[in-house]
Amino acid sequence: IEFLSTDYLPKDPSHGKRLVRIGKRVLLEAVDTEGMEVGENIVLTRWGVVQITKVEGGLEGTFTPDGDVKAAKRKLSWLADVPENIPVILSEFDNLISKEKLEEDDKFEDFINPDTQAETGELSV
Repeated sequence: IEFLSTDYLPKDPSHGKRLVRIGKRVLLEAVDTEGMEVGENIVLTRWGVVQITKVEGGLEGTFTPDGDVKAAKRKLSWLADVPENIPVILSEFDNLISKEKLEEDDKFEDFINPDTQAETGELSV
């Protein structure tokens, strides 16, 4: 298991450090990888620059410790792909009532939002 020490708040190091798990494989959102090309430099947030070496059949890249973070077009959130990742369900809630303001003669039952909760399966560390 490898960890990287990084600032909690990069713009204010007085908040201290935290450990971020790193690994040879990382998980990225599919939408973030659309249109990537071989030779492109990306930034894995709080880790560094990776140069893409393969796109077809799955992304591969090489860590570039002295890479130019500002020159990279994409700065991506990521998660180390390790067995210790925990599957979680994220629940998002919307307003219970679909009308901004109920009038005195409104029956609140007529304005109950049927889609108040959405759940998404994710991984956590």
